[in-house]
Formats: sequence, structure tokens, C-alpha cells
Amino acid sequence: MRETSDGLSHVLTCRPMGNDRTPQDFGRPPADSSGPIWHQMVERLQQGQSGAAQELSQLYERGIRVYLKRHLGLERLDRLVPETLGEMVDRIRQGRMLQPLDLVGFLREVVNREQSLRERASAPTEAAEEARIRRKAKVLEKELQRCTPREREMLTRYYLLGQELTQILGEMRAGEEEFRRLKDRMRRTQVQKPPGVEVADSRKASSSGS
Repeated sequence: MRETSDGLSHVLTCRPMGNDRTPQDFGRPPADSSGPIWHQMVERLQQGQSGAAQELSQLYERGIRVYLKRHLGLERLDRLVPETLGEMVDRIRQGRMLQPLDLVGFLREVVNREQSLRERASAPTEAAEEARIRRKAKVLEKELQRCTPREREMLTRYYLLGQELTQILGEMRAGEEEFRRLKDRMRRTQVQKPPGVEVADSRKASSSGS
């Protein structure tokens, strides 16, 4: 079978779960003859034969899992695979998926749909975080305009560059009291040090903010 650009040959070869494949398994021909297998399963499902849906899952679950994992990662994979198989069975019974290439288009649709859902879910969070950062930046910019050059350098190094407090105090020959006054002023304007920035000397950082 021709290899598709997005890995769909894993699905269309329709190997069963497990490594105990025998020629008698569901009467399957060789793996590169997926067309006859597919049409047999479509016919059985549309006739309502018992066990046809389960056999379809056994034939295609591994390939679908590989394909979805490749394009979507592990997030929600254990739920997405059975949901996809269930929708696949429904479409076949409804006559909406009769050819092997219909399966190809369906799986690409599943991936696009899931990606769109994830993008919509993350968009509000990202937008809110960007807005918060912009507000903080405006407040800090306004505060820096009211500072002396020395104060501006100290605040820039601490809030924007994330440098360690002990390094700033040492290189600028500044005292903790001087920094504490600046920090109190910034607290009154509700500007906080960026998350994830740590001060090496936690004892001094604590005393300077007390």
C-alpha cells in the first residue's frame, strides 16, 4: 500500500491488536489488500451482524491510535480513540463512510476538529495573560518615569531583567533600606516581580520586603 504523507497507511493496513495474527483472523487477506477487508466490514455493519463493530475496533484501533498520537499527542488519547471508533461505526451504518478513502478523510477531520477545540480552549487563557502583562508593563513604565536614573536602573534590573537582589545591591553599592523604599513604592502601584524569578539570598529578600 502506498505510504500517505500523514501516516494513514498505519490505519489502512488494518492489522489487529496483538502479535498473534494468523491467516484465519476474520478471514483477512494480506495487509496490503485493505479494500476487500474494508468492504466486508462495511457490509457486515450495515447488515447489523453481531460482533461486527467489535471486530472493526480490533482491526483498526491500533492504526487509529498511532495516527491520532502522531498528530495530537497523548492528551485525551485514551478517550479520543474509542470516541473515534464509535463515530466511525455510526457513519458506516448511516452510509456516510463506504470507501477506504472515506476513512482517510474522516480521520483528518477528527484531527482538525480536535485541534480547533484545543485552540479555542487555550485562546482565552493566553489572551488574558497577555493583557495582564501589558497592564503590568504600562504601570512599570509610568513608575520608572518618576524615578531618578539610579532608581530606574535598580528597578529595571530587578523587575525587568530578573537579576538577583544581592547582585544588584553589591554592584550598585546600595543598601537594603534604599531598595525596600523602592519596592514599597512599586507595591503601592501593584507591580510584582515576574513569576519564576528567584532571589539567591532568600533571607535578604525576605528582610528587604518586610
